[in-house]
Amino acid sequence: MKPIRDTKTALLLEVSLTDVRPRAWRRLVVPQAARLSKLHHLLQLAAAWEDRHLHEFEVRGRRYSVPDPDDTHFDLDETKATLATLALRAGEKFQYVYDFGDDWRIECKVIGPAPEHPRGWAVCVAGENAFPPEDCGGPPGYEALLAAFASKPGPREDRDLADRRDWLGYPWDAEAFDRNALNRMLVDLGDVRQPESFVVRGAARARPKAHKRVKESPQDAAPPGPSSQPPSSNVVPLLPRKPK
Repeated sequence: MKPIRDTKTALLLEVSLTDVRPRAWRRLVVPQAARLSKLHHLLQLAAAWEDRHLHEFEVRGRRYSVPDPDDTHFDLDETKATLATLALRAGEKFQYVYDFGDDWRIECKVIGPAPEHPRGWAVCVAGENAFPPEDCGGPPGYEALLAAFASKPGPREDRDLADRRDWLGYPWDAEAFDRNALNRMLVDLGDVRQPESFVVRGAARARPKAHKRVKESPQDAAPPGPSSQPPSSNVVPLLPRKPK
């Protein structure tokens, strides 16, 4: 299968967290002109994380990360690699690794090409379930956190479970996901094709509000398209509106 190189199109990516149940995933339409450094910020918003830790991308055995002039074993510069220059193919997978202590691994699968938003915005077209909160101890810690919220509080409750609930500080719904809230943040992010750097803001504040139980599938996330659209197409003609 030929690589998808056209910088004027977008890629439909399905990103999902590995080794975690229930499976947390998002489908994102991302312009191919976006650099991996921009994709990093998109994934932070998609996961409702706060960009507190180091990260890297692993693509065909090569590592891309933030430039570090003091590192003699420096990885490839993520600010210079675009999705187009990676020449990804439909069905190909690469990984985003975040927080080398908790070791969160997001698998990014290329579903295929998609129409690019005219303003260069990234768009979430589907998804399901919440990504774990930061610093909860990786997949084993998240499993223990879910057990803590499934446990009935009482005098005989395991103290460790009660401590985990208290540590988080607010109720947790593992099945929560609000696609509209995520798309509003992606609109605020602006044109991801631009090389200017930006900082993720609002993800932490939006997380409790976004914990509204909303499950969506790729089918029910897509509004009706033109009659000429092939039934098997993975392209979703969804364009978020810019807030006034």
